[in-house]
Amino acid sequence: MRTILFYRDFARFTGGHLKVWHYFKHVQNSDRYTPEIVFSADSIWDESNLWHVPGGIRRTSFEGLKPDVVFVGGLDWQAVEPLLEAEPDIPVINLVQSLFHAKPDHLRFQYLKRRALRICVSEQVRDAIVATGIVNGPVYVIPNGMDRNELPSALQEADKDIDLLIAAVKHPGMGMRLSRALQQSGLRIQLLSERLPRADFYAAIRRAHTTVFLPQREEGFYFPALEGMALGTLVICPDCRGNRAYCVPEVNCLRPEYNYEAILSAVHSAIRLDRVRLAALHAAAAATVINHDLMEERSAFLRLLPELESEY
Repeated sequence: MRTILFYRDFARFTGGHLKVWHYFKHVQNSDRYTPEIVFSADSIWDESNLWHVPGGIRRTSFEGLKPDVVFVGGLDWQAVEPLLEAEPDIPVINLVQSLFHAKPDHLRFQYLKRRALRICVSEQVRDAIVATGIVNGPVYVIPNGMDRNELPSALQEADKDIDLLIAAVKHPGMGMRLSRALQQSGLRIQLLSERLPRADFYAAIRRAHTTVFLPQREEGFYFPALEGMALGTLVICPDCRGNRAYCVPEVNCLRPEYNYEAILSAVHSAIRLDRVRLAALHAAAAATVINHDLMEERSAFLRLLPELESEY
């Protein structure tokens, strides 16, 4: 068995950590590779840490490790730098989840010049980094997959007690503005402007007939809106580039331009939807979720691993 080494600085739960956890589990299910992981000394070890096992090994040093492959995401490059300097021929897999990698003024940009086999979570991310002209190594797209077993089941519409949920942790100002504008609408509105435990976040979404998701203005994929489709809420998610991978406007969701007027208009459009149109949107959303199954992601990744043999 060949070892693939991961690294995480787990300060709090994020969608980025969740996706690296998924890839860690993919390696565990390989018949040729096995994963190891090192954490920063500052990583937290409560139940939000996906690798948390009471009494489990918590390695915080690379000392003594001789991996066959190194798996990096985000700014992990900084932590594994000494290891790669000592062993420059170690193959690297770079999971690229963000559009920040394509921005010359961002720290991630410089690492595109490092030799690696890159996996992008969407076509939009792939197109953005390839357009820089400095990517060193092959680039593949494996769309984000979802483990529906990690989510609670969807509620029937009659059992929902929130008309409109505004998920505004990444854009609280916009969320507050929308909430105030709709106060006189008679809708039962809940505004989320602070982070919740993962289970509580899912619980709120499944209780909502409609959810406005407010990502950053540019995202590589933006997982919560796909989770919203799986949880049975009508998704309103403004265009943030990466969500074009699965948010098809007027087919499985409403995807307005990212400005206040357009998002508010989308909410009013959602309120006016008749049952037939709403059912069609929900059916298409359910099909989208099926097409982003975690096992498909796993199969694609495990098929890709042999490329390491030919690339390095």
